[in-house]
Amino acid sequence: DIGDYDVIAFFAKENILLNVECKDLLGGYCPKDTKEHRKKLFGERKGDGYIGKVEYREEYLKKNWRNVFKTLKWPACDDKDIKIVSLFVSRTHFYWYVYPPYQTNVRFTKISMLKKVLDALTNKGKI
Repeated sequence: DIGDYDVIAFFAKENILLNVECKDLLGGYCPKDTKEHRKKLFGERKGDGYIGKVEYREEYLKKNWRNVFKTLKWPACDDKDIKIVSLFVSRTHFYWYVYPPYQTNVRFTKISMLKKVLDALTNKGKI
């Protein structure tokens, strides 16, 4: 069992293992809604919420990517340069995606911008 990933992909040429979480979250209508949205997304402390789960999966991939490749029957790759990239994809963009309450390696993008982000990762453009 390799876990629960919305999308896991490997760009062999760039040696990038992509960990993608997709959520369609509704925006808030009042300050209380906004607070609840932030809480769902980031939790009460670092490591909680949706982002905490994405970060946990990223750490798992860093330690176990060889097992994941074997399980998915992907060809072996040169491990010295492998890079794990985590994306959080949603339909809309919220304040917390630009200014998260704590530092995270997770990159946030709207679904409408996903191609541009992937092109940048695969050297077809720049982020």
